[in-house]
Amino acid sequence: MTAHRPTRLLAALAVAATPFAQAAKTDIADEPLITQAEFKPKPNLLVVLDDSGSMRNAHMPDELESGSWWVPRYNWLGFYASQCNGVAYDPNYTYTPPLKADGTSYPAARFDAAYPDGFIPGDWHGGDVTNKTINLAEKSWLKKSDSQWEIYLRDAQPTIPIAVKLPAQGQNATSFSISSNSTSGVLVGVNSFPPNTKVVLEAKYDHKVGSTTYKNKTLAITGTVDTWVYAAATKEGTLQLKDITSKSDNGNGTGIINGTVTKIDWTIKPTGQHYYTYAGKQPRLTWKYESDGKLIKNDFSNECKIDITKREWSGNAVFELHLITDKSSAAAKQNYANWASYYRTRQLLMRTALGNAFDPLDANYRVGLMTLNRQGPSGATDHIIYEPVKDFDSTQKIAFYRALHTAGLPGGTPLRRALSDAGKYYARRFTDTAKNQKNDPMQYACQRNFALLTTDGYWNGASGKSLENADIAELASVADHYYQSDLRTDDPNTCTSWDTGKDVCTNILSPVGKDDAKHQHLTTFSIGMGVSGSVPLTNDEEVIKNIAWPTPEADKPTAVDDLWHAAIKGRGQYYSAQNAEQLTTAIQSIVTAIQDVTGAGSATATSTLDLVQGDGNIAFEASYTTGAWYGDLLARELDSRTAEVKPGDPQWSARERLDAKSAASRKIYFKNGSALGEFTWGNLPSALQAHFKDLCASPAKLTQCATLSTTHQTTVNGGAELVSYLRGDRTKEAKSTNTTAPLFRERKSVLGDIINSKPIHVGKPPFDYADAGYATFKTSHLTRKKVVYVGANDGMLHALDAATGEELWAYIPTAVMPNLHKLADVKYGSNTSQPHTYFVDGKTVQGDVKIGGAWKTILVGGLNKGGRAYYALDITDPENPQALWEFAHDDSTVHNNLGLTYSDPVISKLDDGTWTVAFGSGYNNVSPGDGKGRLFVVNAATGAILRNIATTAGGTTTPSGLSKINVWVKALNDNTAQRFYAGDLLGNVWRFDVDDKVLPHKAAMQLAQMQDASGTPQPITTEPKLREYDKQPVIVVATGRYLGRDDIDDTQVQSVAAIRDPLTATGWGAVRTNTAKFKKVTITKSGTTASGAAVTVDWATDGGWWADFPTAGERVAMPMEWDGARLLAATTLPSGDQCKSGGASWLYSFGLAGGKTDAEQFSEDTLIVGFSVVTNDEGQPKILVRTSGNETQVKDGTGLGGGTTIKRARRVSWRELP
Repeated sequence: MTAHRPTRLLAALAVAATPFAQAAKTDIADEPLITQAEFKPKPNLLVVLDDSGSMRNAHMPDELESGSWWVPRYNWLGFYASQCNGVAYDPNYTYTPPLKADGTSYPAARFDAAYPDGFIPGDWHGGDVTNKTINLAEKSWLKKSDSQWEIYLRDAQPTIPIAVKLPAQGQNATSFSISSNSTSGVLVGVNSFPPNTKVVLEAKYDHKVGSTTYKNKTLAITGTVDTWVYAAATKEGTLQLKDITSKSDNGNGTGIINGTVTKIDWTIKPTGQHYYTYAGKQPRLTWKYESDGKLIKNDFSNECKIDITKREWSGNAVFELHLITDKSSAAAKQNYANWASYYRTRQLLMRTALGNAFDPLDANYRVGLMTLNRQGPSGATDHIIYEPVKDFDSTQKIAFYRALHTAGLPGGTPLRRALSDAGKYYARRFTDTAKNQKNDPMQYACQRNFALLTTDGYWNGASGKSLENADIAELASVADHYYQSDLRTDDPNTCTSWDTGKDVCTNILSPVGKDDAKHQHLTTFSIGMGVSGSVPLTNDEEVIKNIAWPTPEADKPTAVDDLWHAAIKGRGQYYSAQNAEQLTTAIQSIVTAIQDVTGAGSATATSTLDLVQGDGNIAFEASYTTGAWYGDLLARELDSRTAEVKPGDPQWSARERLDAKSAASRKIYFKNGSALGEFTWGNLPSALQAHFKDLCASPAKLTQCATLSTTHQTTVNGGAELVSYLRGDRTKEAKSTNTTAPLFRERKSVLGDIINSKPIHVGKPPFDYADAGYATFKTSHLTRKKVVYVGANDGMLHALDAATGEELWAYIPTAVMPNLHKLADVKYGSNTSQPHTYFVDGKTVQGDVKIGGAWKTILVGGLNKGGRAYYALDITDPENPQALWEFAHDDSTVHNNLGLTYSDPVISKLDDGTWTVAFGSGYNNVSPGDGKGRLFVVNAATGAILRNIATTAGGTTTPSGLSKINVWVKALNDNTAQRFYAGDLLGNVWRFDVDDKVLPHKAAMQLAQMQDASGTPQPITTEPKLREYDKQPVIVVATGRYLGRDDIDDTQVQSVAAIRDPLTATGWGAVRTNTAKFKKVTITKSGTTASGAAVTVDWATDGGWWADFPTAGERVAMPMEWDGARLLAATTLPSGDQCKSGGASWLYSFGLAGGKTDAEQFSEDTLIVGFSVVTNDEGQPKILVRTSGNETQVKDGTGLGGGTTIKRARRVSWRELP
């Protein structure tokens, strides 16, 4: 490890700022650094693969079997239709070749040379096909025998079904005949059906009606309405309906009109491949059951069970026959061939779905695989783990996929024993460790352990076993046992990981949702493929709590109830999958859930924001959850004496409120010309519509396009459905229950993650300006609705009613629109190819300004990494916002010098009374842009540039990175800017004159430069703090950065400095080396405290004081805050310990006069991510600290050397933060 980042400068900076040779762009992570792999233990996931014999089945659910089980209902139309059979070919689904371990795809299957098992070419697992490939144009799907339950291929001339309707047309006949003119072919089946039987008929699986074959066949018909006729033939030719006249159908001629039926010819082509599509009204795959598990007979089941030969159904014509021949389109043949080779059976489908879902996982996960049945060496006393849980690197991935794709199907469904084996494996309780390769899945005490049960049937076989080998009868009890039991204890001694040598016994797991166990335990997820229980499935938590779970029995529907119950007891989730789409979605959801738990429980899933108080002592806590990437804003009441969050539920949750709101009722705006427009497809101009259109056109922008049907791709390409999705419409989400249009990523919440955007509470006007008319404006808005504004990474600024949490409206900045489609990608945020993306992630500020002679309240926000733009809104009437302006980097050549907008906007006014918004040029203002640091001052009403002042530092190869700024104003009641201050990533401290008040006029001057002992510049990423002391302007800066991956390992020593501004045209140069003017404060740590004695500074002549933070790598990367005359700063000290939430933090208090320092280690295993200073109802200072563990803790301000009261320089008070 180097002393600090390799890109650090090696030469000291002189007084004049000059460009440096370092990386062209600043490394900024796509997600919070404390969710990076270095800061979290890798989750363990053991996949328990169903290898029971029924996985050979080519149908789901089992209702498509005969009463004796195992024998599929080949004579039912539903067997060949995806309406009824979840494994049947579905032309609306794109069957893509599955993925291999290296991320490449298996070859596309060939219609004329398809492998029956695309994973193991030539191997039919005991079937009767010997050829390695099969020409699907010449084969037919048949059952092997009545004692088997797998569909096989055979080399035989297929028969061809024909269905024709005989129109009545007032002409009717008593009989008809069908014959073949083929010289070599014969009719193998002829049948007729009752009047009004409007079903397009399919041949039986053996294509015979009775045992007789016919060259000619005559059948009687009756009635005066349309009649359907069915026939099948073995050779190509023409079938003819011939004229036959008869006087009577019963011998006496009653009611029969003599007539002639016109001859009709049908030309038929042999084919072995066919399927049905559904045109009825019944929902797809909606098999329903009685409480005892018996199938409910209804229109859906009756339609699915249409038996042609028995004429069981005479309803509407709901099925349509489709033939796949060598004359079919190339796309149709390709899709069908892929289905045949990779999806046709339950086993093939599971292989494909698991392989595709696990593709995004990498070495930041640990994955293994075991089978339900013990397929290891004979005589094994414990379950043989097919592939032990290991880092999912390329080697392990190959081993996992090999095991997944080659596992046999030897036995039953012993789920209870298998889950017990999984629990014992994690507990390291196997008696024969050699058979498990002495593998220890646990590496750390804070590591989470998961099992994923997959099954297509009811459990049977051996019972479960406890850690002590006692029998456990129910699967749910097995899951509960291995959740409640501490899997690692001193007895037996399993406290030291065989893998890392680290402790794995200390009970330090963080609570995550329903999983609140701190000890090492097993979390169970389960998937039921095509199986249904006796208890109706529901996601309603209240209903689930009150379920009277039936006693499960082997091979009964109650065993499926037990599978669901096991996921509940194991604090996981149960998914019921009826087809390829649902299975793939279920597995992806589980993978996402594991990521959620990891992010929430071991590293971050927290707010990075300062708390904000509103009326009634309310704090607004923002948070985010990784993996699924959603957020929340909670309103919690604070105790007025202790400042602690009161126990109990929050007053409201923005996530809950928004999820309950219909998409159509939301008011979502965008800037449409000079006004706000509703964000709907019809309102978007064509230039903006282009961002949401043609996402499945080549090259596709959404990964799911590859598996969407042509119809669904067309829908996505239209754009309107994506806009509806972004508005909150969840009907097109790819969730396991969506069987109609699973187009876009499933969201756990409509509200996106809230990471760096700071909530701001706006109520009555808070300032005391002496400007004309302001007092009247303030009085007239005393009762204005109180609103909390916060940006989120769903692409919106949200305006929330502070009293209820209801969303009043939302706003989408134009700059984020080109990337909004990423939110709809089913793999969003799951890997480096589809990473989490920042959108409206910057801080939002409010201010009162005078526009056109009228006072207004405005809101201005940046985007951070979400884009290179700012936006401004008039929120004087908080329920009816008005558009002001957007300032984006691509508006003009001048604007191109604006980078990523990490500079928090500052609202003030010029000497001429013009109200302004100022901000720095931000990070990476290159390509386009010159990379120089800049101060932009724009008109608050129009966004027009009034000042554009460049520094001398930075360039296209060394961008300055000038971000956070601050303004020195004339007085608390006069917001006229006197000068601005800023720091940059090159260690420079800048002063900007905007109104000829100090030399150099309307220019930037380097006030000072921060360097470490080797002369390497120290980056400044936080706002300079300003305070007058002894009648001198003092600027306090602290150094350090925590933006990108490179910063995690950075051990550069960082510093804090108080610098006097002499208000001259010459700065101080390097603070550290100007020993004549700057006094050094030495900070010493002792255990969990630190201190530094004050130095004597003559503020009339000296430059100030400075101090190094005592631990290498300790840095200030979050805003500092004044506590009276003392300054509070929280440091970040990243740690490589996976069980520490990002590292450690210290809380420092600095005296402004001479740098007297007091500090406490806040925590050794969690980071401070934001803090606020408040006073309680006795005037005592309290520090509300937000941690990376998603907790709010309170520190006594007096404990850090502070006074008994807080004297605020600005408007914040305990009772209200406007």
